Amino acid sequence: GNALGLTALSGGVASLAQASLAAGAHYFSASYFPAPDADGNVNFAASASDPVVMAGGKRATSLSLGSAPASTAYGQTVTLTISLGPVPPPGVAAPDGQVMFQEAGVTYGAALVAGGTAALSIQSLSAGTHSITAVYSGDTLWLSATATATVTVNRAATTTSLSSSINASGQAVLTALVRPPPG
Repeated sequence: GNALGLTALSGGVASLAQASLAAGAHYFSASYFPAPDADGNVNFAASASDPVVMAGGKRATSLSLGSAPASTAYGQTVTLTISLGPVPPPGVAAPDGQVMFQEAGVTYGAALVAGGTAALSIQSLSAGTHSITAVYSGDTLWLSATATATVTVNRAATTTSLSSSINASGQAVLTALVRPPPG
């Protein structure tokens, strides 16, 4: 690898600050090269540390949002599913945290991210076209991201039946019954 710099040892400790690290995993190790004492003797052997991994900066996050089904009827369940990317390189943790599902200031709920995905099922969408936004707030390694999906909710079907009868006064009585379909 590349040497970042040299620094003096003081009391058995040496520190080197790095101004910034590019996004991603960075592997570091330290090497000790002994200097001769005042008499020209080298009393200690050279040594090197095991490598350590540090994550630099936050990584760009992509977010996709889908709904199943994309078109449904009022009262039916819609499942919103997100996928976060990209797949992290070795040594870097996958994105975690939670995703909020919102529309025009209304929050439908939140879901925890696991394995780069999260899902939320909702049944409370009114009839009409909905533009739902998933908001991932990011974590210590990954930037925030948003995605939007359109869900169409059609009016629920109804059935109307009419019955007639004669009441005790001899009047005709018509009764209409309106119901949603069974199921």
